[in-house]
Amino acid sequence: MTTTTNTPATVTTGPPEPAFTWDAIWTQAQSLATDLSAAGSSWQHLTGRLDALAGDWGALLLADPAACRHQSALVQLLGDVGGKGVPGRETVRDYLKAGAEEVSRQHKAALRADRAAERAAAAATGEPPPPEYRVSPGTSEPIELAAASALLAELPGQLAYRAGTFWRYDPAAGYWSPADEVTMQAAALGILQRCFVETEEGGALFRFGGAKEQANTIATLRPLAGAGPLDRATPPRVIVFNGGTYDLETGQLVPHSPDHGATFAVDAPWLGLQEHPPAEVLAFVAACYGIDALPIVRALVRWAMDPSIRYGQAWHLLGQSHSGKGLLLALLASLFPAPLTSALPHPVLLENPDKV
Repeated sequence: MTTTTNTPATVTTGPPEPAFTWDAIWTQAQSLATDLSAAGSSWQHLTGRLDALAGDWGALLLADPAACRHQSALVQLLGDVGGKGVPGRETVRDYLKAGAEEVSRQHKAALRADRAAERAAAAATGEPPPPEYRVSPGTSEPIELAAASALLAELPGQLAYRAGTFWRYDPAAGYWSPADEVTMQAAALGILQRCFVETEEGGALFRFGGAKEQANTIATLRPLAGAGPLDRATPPRVIVFNGGTYDLETGQLVPHSPDHGATFAVDAPWLGLQEHPPAEVLAFVAACYGIDALPIVRALVRWAMDPSIRYGQAWHLLGQSHSGKGLLLALLASLFPAPLTSALPHPVLLENPDKV
């Protein structure tokens, strides 16, 4: 695989995110066949529906070229349904071919416009355009391996796979967070659409990005990414704050690093070691619970933040109605970015220890 940042001489484009399935198109074709049969030789008023079917067929072929094996079934179903030669198998083939060519043309134009917009945006900010990758399908490096390797190269040390989940490191936030399927599909598609095959004329053919290529790229990526710094039996002894990471072993605030393996952060700056909490915290505790409750509040805050607390340890917060239990829980939740907190609506959902 070769990386290039030069604009290719000629640009064509590749398949989109799949929007149609063979089952849906077959159902659509069966409905059309029923109406063609009823219309007989007067089928011309159904040409709009045949056009629409051909367009959907073209979209399916872009997403999954192997679907071409179904074309003969479509031609057989629709070709002579209204009587011999009505509308005719050759006519159906022509419609399907024209639909596929039109969808392909529109998609290529849209992707060319997107690529031009990306380059214009990069030029406006003075940043280099996203790199493009020359690949040679059919060689020892299939497109899925090339794309997965390129994605890892663009996210050095910032992508891991552990316990059936992808994790992304955010350099600005300083911690790792799970990457869902949609995020990974978008990342794979973004790389695949920047992979091209060099043509005989010296141009570039951008034709990658189908659903199977996305899935295969993600599957290839799992062992390549590995667990990285998340491959540990115990949580790292660090607490991530805004602007730095506090090392519990050295007592020092150090720069963020993926090597810390942190999977959460406190959404506040580090104020340094102090004997007493800030005045506003003391005032809050005194007004809501009485100053005698300060040790309890401090213990709960430590339980929420300190990764050295034994995994699985839990606590119960008991009190009368309107005594401030919910307010204290809201205080603890406010210490962390919103995506890192969750709550179960009812205790009955605590069906296993992992949810405690």
